[in-house]
Amino acid sequence: MNSHEKIIRDAASLSDGTLATLTGRRSFAELEQVQADFVAFVEKHPGQCETWMQAWDFFWGNGLTGNKNLR
Repeated sequence: MNSHEKIIRDAASLSDGTLATLTGRRSFAELEQVQADFVAFVEKHPGQCETWMQAWDFFWGNGLTGNKNLR
């Protein structure tokens, strides 16, 4: 597994609790949407981050979730 595949796996494996902490959201539907958007973001940007945490900072900090109601 290369580093990009690991980041994708890590993004897809984030727990609801972790996502709730990161986003401040509690709705499972919202958390699922954020995770799907995050995984899609990571898949589209290979080699730009070394960890899922770096990818998250860029993704969330730049409002890249597809559901703007979550921001």
